[in-house]
Amino acid sequence: MRIRPFRNSDPPALVQLWRRLPPLPMRAQNISVGILEEHIFAKPYFDRLGFLVAESDRGEISGFVHAAFGVDAECCHLDKTIGVVALFVPPDGGHHDLLAAELLERAEDYLRDHGARSLIAGGVSPHHPFYLGLYGGSLLPGIVVSDAWTIDRFLAAGYVRTGERPILRRQLTDFRPPVDRELIRVRRSHQVVSGEAPVAQRWCDACTLGLLHRRRFELRERGLGDIAASLDLWDMGPWAVSWGLNAMGVCRWSDCSGPHGTLCHLFLLGEAMKMLRSEGVSVLEVQPQPDQPQQMDVCRRLGFQTIDRGVVLTKDLASSERAPGSGQEENSDSKERAE
Repeated sequence: MRIRPFRNSDPPALVQLWRRLPPLPMRAQNISVGILEEHIFAKPYFDRLGFLVAESDRGEISGFVHAAFGVDAECCHLDKTIGVVALFVPPDGGHHDLLAAELLERAEDYLRDHGARSLIAGGVSPHHPFYLGLYGGSLLPGIVVSDAWTIDRFLAAGYVRTGERPILRRQLTDFRPPVDRELIRVRRSHQVVSGEAPVAQRWCDACTLGLLHRRRFELRERGLGDIAASLDLWDMGPWAVSWGLNAMGVCRWSDCSGPHGTLCHLFLLGEAMKMLRSEGVSVLEVQPQPDQPQQMDVCRRLGFQTIDRGVVLTKDLASSERAPGSGQEENSDSKERAE
């Protein structure tokens, strides 16, 4: 068994390996070479040297790991001090622990050699360079609790739990928006407008959210047209086939922290859910962000339930730097893929 970088001839074998993985509700199952090409290999920052596969002497791929990088605060450039182990598929379903450990270690070597000072397991929005929509649901929440083997592998490699991201869902078939005096006042003074989400303005959003079929809901003041709140949702249908559901997920909220932010988002999301129900959408998924506690308040009032959690696992490399030149010598800044 050997570990080598990605080659152009690998995608069919990677698809077959992916489809043989044990079913996991938060991982897309029915993928294709075209999906991998569009969502992984065609991205401008894909580096074949960071995509490492475990290959037998007969040339069969039994596992892989994908190392990448996070983004800067403005979401305009890669931040190579933030390493992301974007996906880890262990050799032969995790039965070869030593080889799995070596595969993960090689990914960390790649990230360390290119300047990473800290690592994130699985990616956590906005540090989600790959696999948004293929793993984790409506956003990337780290490693989902239901993916217990992967969590254990990262913990054994020295990663520590630094947070959790709840994954919430609400059935829409029986949904009725809440009604109270404050919400009635919002209805009288505002209207909900729905349409295609605008083109992503930030570079990192264009590379990730830009690939999704998104829809925007806005709460506008009547007469003035000023936007009081907005939400972006995306059609999770292609990935929710295994659930047997027509699902959508929230991928962006406007700021909820203003004096009327919670009330406006409560009304807006409730109206959006009512519209989606009338269009045949059966499930809505939301992943409230920890720096916006008002999002969780809104979701609870609308009857969302926790169906899984993402575990944020991180590792500090600053205290374990190696001597220069001790790792890979190949220059991975090139985006050229092997022929």
